[in-house]
Amino acid sequence: NHEDGVAPQPRYRGTESVDRTQSQREKELQSEIDSLKEHLKNSKPIETVDLTNEVEPITATEDDSNDEEPPLKRRRTKSNLAVALEQTQQMVSVKEEAIQRATSAEASAQAARREKDSVEASLRDVQEDLEIQQETTEQVNLTLDTWQGRFDRVYELAAAAGVDAAVLKSIREGNNN
Repeated sequence: NHEDGVAPQPRYRGTESVDRTQSQREKELQSEIDSLKEHLKNSKPIETVDLTNEVEPITATEDDSNDEEPPLKRRRTKSNLAVALEQTQQMVSVKEEAIQRATSAEASAQAARREKDSVEASLRDVQEDLEIQQETTEQVNLTLDTWQGRFDRVYELAAAAGVDAAVLKSIREGNNN
């Protein structure tokens, strides 16, 4: 039916408007993409800040794909955040060292306590031995005093009975002649 000057009709009704809507939407999206690309070309590059060092970072641009050498890094003063980060890291380091020293001191203190306990146990043992020795010495002294008193009584009786004084003196002094 194309011969009669009438455009061919789509097989299904409504598909022509869907095709037009899709085509129009694609054109709108392409226009928006082009606009964003143009806006990106005209915008300033984004600069990032590295808080962990003193070197100013390289700025990021869309055309990083070219073979040009990156610009030299420039020295800059530390930001307040970088200084605060460094101080915080130093404080953490100092605290970690203090914890290590405290742990070491605690271990030394525990070893000293164990040694003290051992010495105190040894001291108690020695004190008990000393008490036993003192009791034994007192018993020996009491026994010696008892026998000395008995010997003195036998000496007096022997002297009164007429035993020779030289023999009694020799026995008292331990001479066995």
